[in-house]
Formats: sequence, structure tokens, C-alpha cells
Amino acid sequence: MKTVQVAIVTGQALAILIPVLQYRPANVVLLLSEVMKNKGEGEHLRQLLIKHCNLKESDVRVVEGLPDHNYDSIVDYIMNLSDDLNDEFEPKNITYNITGGNKLMAAAVLEVIEGEPCRAIYNDTANNQIEFIRPGSDRKVEPMKTLLTIESSLAATHKTLRKHALDDWEQAALSRKALTFWLANNVRPKSLEEGKDSPLQHFLGVINREARAPLDEINNKRNVKPSGLTVKLNQAPRGGWFYDFKRLSGDKLINWSDEKPDYVCFQDESSLRYFGGGGWMEEYAWLVGKEAGCDEVLANVEVTDDIKKSANVRNELDVILRKGNRIVIVECKTGKMGSDANKDQNMIYKLDSIGKQIGLFTEKVLLSSRRLDRDAGKFKVHNSERAKSHEIIAFDADKLPEFENWVKLWVEGKLYPVS
Repeated sequence: MKTVQVAIVTGQALAILIPVLQYRPANVVLLLSEVMKNKGEGEHLRQLLIKHCNLKESDVRVVEGLPDHNYDSIVDYIMNLSDDLNDEFEPKNITYNITGGNKLMAAAVLEVIEGEPCRAIYNDTANNQIEFIRPGSDRKVEPMKTLLTIESSLAATHKTLRKHALDDWEQAALSRKALTFWLANNVRPKSLEEGKDSPLQHFLGVINREARAPLDEINNKRNVKPSGLTVKLNQAPRGGWFYDFKRLSGDKLINWSDEKPDYVCFQDESSLRYFGGGGWMEEYAWLVGKEAGCDEVLANVEVTDDIKKSANVRNELDVILRKGNRIVIVECKTGKMGSDANKDQNMIYKLDSIGKQIGLFTEKVLLSSRRLDRDAGKFKVHNSERAKSHEIIAFDADKLPEFENWVKLWVEGKLYPVS
């Protein structure tokens, strides 16, 4: 049976990709307006369907010249197209996807196919379903199947997944799961006093600082001798810090002894990244996603922008979770917030921007081991309100353990109240 799905090209490629993945037509015809042609959407969508829907080059064609205004002109275009398709396919095997384009285009399609046995569908992404509108005798609603991967979701938005953390990283994260969850659950300041860090936050800040120098050497591709992993502390740990060092040495991330309490040796590059690069927070987000039952969880993700390939624009995403067709992008921060307003604002803007680009089914989450808001004398920093204004769900030091419940409910398709 020779089937064809006809779709109006739109800037939201998922609106077209999903019905093709769900119903697997033998052919796809893309209707392209001048506006979408100038944006390169026609060829992008064509290549997307060929790669991710197992279609051949000859199976996907682009028909240019779709008017974007003047209803009579749009009707004439659709009528000519319909005549050509009816000559090539049985009308009952033709499906029009009217999700893309503007209202005039959708209305023109419905007018032209009135009385024909061909179908018209609408991809209702908000409600995770596909509606059959024409013919009236075939009107029904079907749930959207799980069809997307992280890679195809990124590809639909002009992004290529270049790399992510592999098995070695995952095994290391699993091996220190107990420590990672302990850090996340104990980093909250006991004092509600504005700007007051907890002893554990202060301790992690010191360890982060000490890990930075050898980590920078590694990042600059310089060989770091084992002796370079040993650093001298400004003062020997005491009080709560003494027991924190004892715990970390017991977990074999650092070598530390109370016989030489002012020296600490990081075990290897992995332990350096765990402390110096905020790695423990990324591992926490990855572990939470794994334990909650996400279909895919990727960490240390690098993507490139395909719109201007020559510019080689790269974005690094800390963690991406996927359940079904839905995605969560997680940004992890262990540094102090509020001391550099521009830096904070750029970080929030970056997360908001990439979330909007990836689009239809994406949530944006910010995890911070420090408080987002600070009272810096005359200047009050309100990063939590800024994040909320960009529809970013934020879990800072006061709320970090709540991230686990949020992910569990998100996996189940439920909403979680975040104040």
C-alpha cells in the first residue's frame, strides 16, 4: 500500500516528525512557503525525516511556492497539489498534517479535501495526542506514542549531539552514589540568615578552590604529576571539617590523614572533577534521573548548532533527562551565586535560551548547592525570581533534596508544586 503524509513546513519540526514516526508513511510531501525556505527549514526537515524515519532521498519531496497570505491563492495551490497527489496515490492513502503553517493554510486544506476520503490530522503536542479531523466518519483521537530520543529531539531543533559521558563516568558516579546523595541532602544551611553558608558549603568551597589549579592544568592538556595532586591547606581542618575530611578519605576520593592534617591529595582526575568542576552535582542529577526511571539520562552533553555550522557554536549541557517524548535540561551550579550579577544573568539566560530552542516538551531546571538569593548590603540579588520569570524551576541549597521528588512525579506525568 503506497501511503503519503503531506505536511506544511513549520519552524517546529517536531510537529511534523512525530506523526511521520507514529504512522510510518512510505512517502512524505513537504509544502514550503517562501518564509520557511529562506530560513532553511525545508531542507532541514527533509534531512531530519530521512535520517530518523528510515526514508530514502526519493521518499521525501519538497513542493515550494506555498503562499502565506491571500486565501484564494492558498486554495489554488492546495487544489493543484491535491490533483497531482490524487493521480499518484489513492485518496484514502493520503494524510494531510495541518499542524504547521498559519490558520489560512489549514483552512484551505480542509476546504479542498472536503468530501474526499483522504485524512487530515492535527498534532496536539500540549495534550500528547493526535487528532483525526477528516473525514468526519474517521474522527478520533489517538495518544502520541514514545517516539523521540534525546538525539532526535536535538536534531529537530538544528542541534547535533556530539558527545556525552560514557560508561567509565557512569560507573564512577554509581560507585560514589552514597556520598553524592549525602552531600545533596546535607548542604542546606541550618541558619535561615540571609547569605549565611553552611559549614559543608564552606568546606566544599575550599575543596573546590584547592582542586582548581591541578584541574586547570589537565584542562590545558598539561601532564600533571602525582605530586601535583597534593595541595597544602591554609589551615588544618577542625570541628565539623575534620569529620568531613575523614568521610571523603574513607570514600577514597582524597588521601588525608590527621597526622598531616594541612595536606590533602586528590586521588585522580575523576576526584578533581568531582570537587573542582562541580562534578558531584552533575552526578547527583544523573543519579536522580536514573533512579526515577527515566528512559534516557545523559551527562556532560556537548551539542553543536547546525544553523551556522562554520561558526562551530558549541553548547555544554550538564544533564538531560528524557521520559517518553518529554525532556528536562538540568544546569548544575556549585559556585557562589549573587557576587557577579552579569554572570548569574548569563547563566539563567543560557538555560532559558537552549530550553526554548529544544522546544515543545522541554522543562528547564537549575540546581544550586548555594542559595540563589543574597542580601549584599544595599543590593539584593533575586536570582530565584529571575529564574521563575524565565519558567526555570530552581532548586537551591534550601530545596535541593526536593529535586528527587520533582523528578519522580515528572516521570509519572504529574505536576510538582515548586514555590
